[in-house]
Amino acid sequence: GAGEDAEKEKLVRISANSKEGREAYKAEMFVEKPVTVLELLERFPSCMPPVEVLLDVLPPLAPRYYSAADSAARGFGSPWAACFSVVESAAGEDGAPPRRGHVTGTLDSALERAGGGDVGKAVGPLVVRPRLPLGTFAPPEDPGVPYVMIAAGTGVAPFRGFVRARAALAKARAAGDADAAPLGETWLFFGCRHRARDFLYGEELLEAAGTPALTHLRVAFSRCDADDPACLALPGDGASAVRGHVQAAVFAEREAVGKLLRGDERAR
Repeated sequence: GAGEDAEKEKLVRISANSKEGREAYKAEMFVEKPVTVLELLERFPSCMPPVEVLLDVLPPLAPRYYSAADSAARGFGSPWAACFSVVESAAGEDGAPPRRGHVTGTLDSALERAGGGDVGKAVGPLVVRPRLPLGTFAPPEDPGVPYVMIAAGTGVAPFRGFVRARAALAKARAAGDADAAPLGETWLFFGCRHRARDFLYGEELLEAAGTPALTHLRVAFSRCDADDPACLALPGDGASAVRGHVQAAVFAEREAVGKLLRGDERAR
């Protein structure tokens, strides 16, 4: 029919290997964000490729890697934690529906179904393939060496593991070897947007702040309400907050951090 002919003409135009074809493709397919294959088929209902053709042209989903937000020092058999942000985009003015990230959206839905319990029971067995990152991203082998940690958003995940490892070490030392050398000084600078939504592991980090597990915690809230002084009020002597990005928190403590790094050649 006429509708099928019009769709065919448009498909031929946007798929042409020419400057005009590329411009037409961008105009049709990238009004606000690129369309998915499903949205493409919905826009052109007369286009009905066989399922085997779709499976042949669709690229396989690549593995997603997330930083472990935990430490082996807590002992084998303990629940393993990973940190992720759910990727979401709003509906477009061109009619494109809202979207969620393939993996993060699935994991978030599984957490909702699990009610905070075992995600594996909600989605079935999860295949985890550990991968050691290139280089050496780990705390110093000598626990007496001071070091500084700087993170934004979900980048705090591995540092939560560092803090947990030091907490386990401090607990073991307190129970066994009272004469062991003290743990080195540590700083964690953590930048996030909203205190209520993005201060990941906030309660746990605040509990650790000011203890051998984490000497200093400095948080930067970039979306902190200027009219709400409580936004920057963190409990305890080892924690404080500033308004801005993580570099603002580092700048505020530049003298203390500089003194630490210059005073101990082992510091990291």
